[in-house]
Amino acid sequence: MRIREFESVLAGLLTDADNPEIVDVRSCSEQNPQGHTRLHVRFASGADAYIMVRRVAGRGIPSHAPFELPREAF
Repeated sequence: MRIREFESVLAGLLTDADNPEIVDVRSCSEQNPQGHTRLHVRFASGADAYIMVRRVAGRGIPSHAPFELPREAF
């Protein structure tokens, strides 16, 4: 599974959870398509959470520094 697919699945799970505390789930990839910050979650309390990818591993994925995702991961 590539990062964009993972982002989509995770956003769907958060949205479909129908939790009244989760007000909004948005992709951050529009601002930086290959950035490590993938989702922004807003909560009813006014809190915000950002979901980031630190490391990616698997077949065809080269070694990389934390938070510096290789293009092969997308």
